[in-house]
Amino acid sequence: MSVKGDIVVDESLIQSCLDGDEKAWARFVETYATLVRWAIQDKGATSGFFIDRTDIDDMLQRIFSEIWHKQRLKNMRSLQAIPSWLVVVSQNAAVSFIRRINRMPGLTELNDDIATDATPRSSVQDSDLYSQIEEFLDTLSMKERRIVSLEYQYGLKHREIA
Repeated sequence: MSVKGDIVVDESLIQSCLDGDEKAWARFVETYATLVRWAIQDKGATSGFFIDRTDIDDMLQRIFSEIWHKQRLKNMRSLQAIPSWLVVVSQNAAVSFIRRINRMPGLTELNDDIATDATPRSSVQDSDLYSQIEEFLDTLSMKERRIVSLEYQYGLKHREIA
């Protein structure tokens, strides 16, 4: 076991992960999850972008899943570099997330498109429809609302949302 900055690098734990030990992997994730979360939040904050806990947890799961399934730890030349490497991987994931979100058209653009084709009668009908949709959306959990929003407001495909 050695220390890199404030982070203890447990070489035997990492070796167990390399050997395919799932319990060791669970301890690895538990050990480094805080670092990964911090790196994602930090990149969002320095980019002027708030990344909520649900999105952070999704990125965290994706990062660790890819490391495990693609055996990324085997490519490490120095086990001591793992914390720094995790920060870089996490911040890259955050940048990709921010770019993907920034490419999505905003609601104001959608509303502007609707307004150009509106007649007084269709505006009232649209208003009623919007209020019904809002009432329905209020019954959904935050995660379900985000999925609906990403699909219908931003035009993402199911695979992109997943």
